[in-house]
Amino acid sequence: MSSSPLSVERIKMPSVSVVIPTYNRSKLLLKAIESVLRQTYADYELIVIDDGSTDDTRERLLHIWSAFGTFTRIIRERAQRRMPE
Repeated sequence: MSSSPLSVERIKMPSVSVVIPTYNRSKLLLKAIESVLRQTYADYELIVIDDGSTDDTRERLLHIWSAFGTFTRIIRERAQRRMPE
């Protein structure tokens, strides 16, 4: 049986997604990320969501990522601070 050019390869998804939301808490990021990395369970993805921080969160995240290289994703959002009506 030949494979079709339209066949889709299955990608193994991690069992657990660890999401770290942050807003102007750059000094706590390393501690939070290290806490995840120290776990013995290894089948996870790490997602850090920066909700439009105005401090040095972005720079610190990039520095941590270059040191560890373990993030699945870093998501940067615009600040969403308005309360719904």
